Amino acid sequence: VGRTLEANGLSIVALEPTTIRWDRREPVKGLSVVARKAQAV
Repeated sequence: VGRTLEANGLSIVALEPTTIRWDRREPVKGLSVVARKAQAV
């Protein structure tokens, strides 16, 4: 995830495992990502 975001000019602010949805009453685990535009150096 990090490499893909960085390749598109973004930097990760936060990553958190979470339940992204429910399928047949079972939780489906996923990853919540908060990113922002990377600052130019």
